[in-house]
Amino acid sequence: MLTDMPKDFTYKPMPGFFNISKKPDTLTAKTHRKLQWWQTLLSVIGNKSQWKHQETEWMKWVGWAAQLQQIIFAHWTLDEL
Repeated sequence: MLTDMPKDFTYKPMPGFFNISKKPDTLTAKTHRKLQWWQTLLSVIGNKSQWKHQETEWMKWVGWAAQLQQIIFAHWTLDEL
């Protein structure tokens, strides 16, 4: 499934996205890794223009991106981002 994180996943900060490399004390290592995966996945989906033509699917991804942003703001300070 598209959303399953591969075991060999390595997070790399991407231009235009918050750098969430450093794990905040408020997150477990497992949750931190999942957030890194979701950010990477959302950046890939956002760059694939065919998703923008499937409005229902696109709106799901937009909603998930907004949720991820809320989580990031809850666990990282602006100075850390």
